[in-house]
Amino acid sequence: MKHGKMFYLSMILATAATVLASFSTATANPTKYMKLKPMTLLYPHTSPKTEANALMADLIKKYAEAETGGKLTIEVMPAAQLGTAQETAQQLQDGSVNISSEQVYSMVDFIPEVSAFDMLFMFSTYDKDTIDKTLNSGPMNKFLQEKYNRAGFQLLGYMQGATFRETTSNRKLNSPADFKGMKIRTLPSNNFVVGWKAMGTAPTPITIGELYLALQQKLVEAQENPYDIVLSNNFNEVQKYLCATHHNLYIMHIVMNKKFYDSMPKEYREALELAVKKARTEIGDSMPRLAEKSKVELLKRGMTLIEYDNKDFEQFHSSVKPQWDSIRKIAGNQVVDMMVKELNANSKKK
Repeated sequence: MKHGKMFYLSMILATAATVLASFSTATANPTKYMKLKPMTLLYPHTSPKTEANALMADLIKKYAEAETGGKLTIEVMPAAQLGTAQETAQQLQDGSVNISSEQVYSMVDFIPEVSAFDMLFMFSTYDKDTIDKTLNSGPMNKFLQEKYNRAGFQLLGYMQGATFRETTSNRKLNSPADFKGMKIRTLPSNNFVVGWKAMGTAPTPITIGELYLALQQKLVEAQENPYDIVLSNNFNEVQKYLCATHHNLYIMHIVMNKKFYDSMPKEYREALELAVKKARTEIGDSMPRLAEKSKVELLKRGMTLIEYDNKDFEQFHSSVKPQWDSIRKIAGNQVVDMMVKELNANSKKK
């Protein structure tokens, strides 16, 4: 198992080096901030330092501090030093921390509308640019910003690279029908459990630390995670098939406490927003390369790739209608209908 983790670490560090190298192009403009008082932001998140979210947080820090000549500083606290993603969201809402980035599902209890991101196969057939245009600009972004603001947050943007949670299995899943009755590990989220049940599987939430043993002992026969997580945890040793289901988008949001954001000098807000945009774009661009490298390595280690065509994805979409109906009751029809409309419209504009 050690070999898999070392290979993954070498890949992610190479990706980090490539991204962080671009930092040297940031141009400081100290005169613009000369009269402003120094300010420090506390930025906790739950990701280990080698994951994409952590790399983005470090890049936001570097760009913001370079732009302001060090007048605006950011103290990044990775790896859940202040608690879980949900606990961090609570701290962000009450103002005890200033900024954070996490997977969007962690905000469901605060902003029910973001449950729409949990809808299985919502994003599965769209590319990075289509998703980015839908979420980071236009009516969808304006609608979501209003919901974040109402809950006491300021949305600074979404980071994604059109990479997804995928499925691995010891059962050959050639078509949607083959999923029926399969015991699969999924996220400890009711939205995901409902979705996988709708596909005819028997979902069981299991922590990532217990998952390898559960697969080895055949307590479950399948699991779902991004390719890089499959590789870093050596699931190829206990799983035969790598199934490109693209069922859930891997996405982070960058969020601030609304009152604190509004209290910042305009110059600092602009510098921070610029840093966030550059960082989320660069890390998002690197995610497909990491996913592809991870997939290739998993195939080298003996896994067999199964891919699906448009007809299969239509069947997947149809099967999870009960989950979509359930989430519509939580998030509301407006956000779901707008998300589908904007994704389709932006896809056709290409």
